Amino acid sequence: MTIWVFYSKDIAINVYNKTQLSDTLRQKLISDGFQKIDLEISAADEGKAIDLLLENYRANTEALKEFGKDVTFSSLIFNLLRQGS
Repeated sequence: MTIWVFYSKDIAINVYNKTQLSDTLRQKLISDGFQKIDLEISAADEGKAIDLLLENYRANTEALKEFGKDVTFSSLIFNLLRQGS
């Protein structure tokens, strides 16, 4: 399997085969304002790597939603208990 790396700028995401990404291209990406996403994915091809990146993004987004619900619920209970004392 190939290891894929990702660089993003605004809404653009570029995908590169890690072994074929030269230092020159890496420096050009950085100078063009791209930032490396701190995630490397092992996949058979570029399309599968993008699918796995999106799957990871969706899982993280869902976890953040659940965290927000937990914090909101906990804050509500805390405030109700505080008002009752």
